[in-house]
Amino acid sequence: MGANPRSTVGTGTDVNAMLRILFSRIATPSIGGPRAYSFIVGSASGRAPSKADGTREVRQFTVTGGMCVRCEGRGSVSDFDLDQLFDKTKSLAEGALTVPGMMMDGWYGRIFACSKFFDMDKPIKDYTKRELDNLLHKEPTKINIDGVNLTYEGVIRASSVGC
Repeated sequence: MGANPRSTVGTGTDVNAMLRILFSRIATPSIGGPRAYSFIVGSASGRAPSKADGTREVRQFTVTGGMCVRCEGRGSVSDFDLDQLFDKTKSLAEGALTVPGMMMDGWYGRIFACSKFFDMDKPIKDYTKRELDNLLHKEPTKINIDGVNLTYEGVIRASSVGC
């Protein structure tokens, strides 16, 4: 069985799904379908049919699950210390990036400069939110430098950033 902080005996035996189905059918009052009983879901809302006084009615429900959306139920978060990635008082042209291998006198410098996503001569502390986001989190984007097709990508991939 794979190791995961969210794994339980219920996960390993697949009994969690059966328990959610059971609770969705016999719980009084019912809060909805099986997904409404999942502790892994961040939140859920919708309409669920139920029987009240022998008649069929539809109830609204909103469930705030037990999973933290920030850590995705893992109990810990990995974040980047931005002060370790760059010196915010310097511009990129002045060598603000402290990431090993990202020198401004090589391909990274040319890619950053030709991307036009931010001002190479402006100190990073003066970047707009958009410029900083382009520097750090921009998804891979094709750019052309002197007839060569290259990919610009932010220093930190947006999907890898923790909470």
